[in-house]
Amino acid sequence: MEIILSRQARKFLDKLTDKHVVAIREALEGLIAKPLIGDIKKLKRSNGEKRLRVGDIRIVFKITGSVVCVMEIDYRGNIYQEDASMIVERKMIYDIVELIPDSELPRVYALLNGYISTYDEDEEELTPEEERKIDEGWAQIERGEYITLDEYMKKRGLMGKWPPKN
Repeated sequence: MEIILSRQARKFLDKLTDKHVVAIREALEGLIAKPLIGDIKKLKRSNGEKRLRVGDIRIVFKITGSVVCVMEIDYRGNIYQEDASMIVERKMIYDIVELIPDSELPRVYALLNGYISTYDEDEEELTPEEERKIDEGWAQIERGEYITLDEYMKKRGLMGKWPPKN
């Protein structure tokens, strides 16, 4: 199985230290395993994309045949941007929870837990901007604007070198 990186995924890796690139390479190699290894979740849209979490970095990929196509790599805050109203609402909920008397916490917990159990935690929502970035990464791959992971590691001088110095 081969791993290919879109142009925008490669550009993100270019900004990282060798140590971080090697950690991402190791995580990506877990996508070749059967079953897949790593903190992986399906994305809500039905195009077969998934995300792999490596620390605070999110990698969006799709497996097509014997190729792992990496469309997007970015820090969590950049891929999953909450709009301002969501941040305010989340803060308001935290503030309300702080006001609940201790004696009522088990009931509130049961209520919230019941709500959460109806949510598919194995799927992550995407904003329109996230979908646009993933679509652009996929378009780059389809146009041939990609490099294999092995080629990228050779270009960085990281093939067979462990641990990296920086």
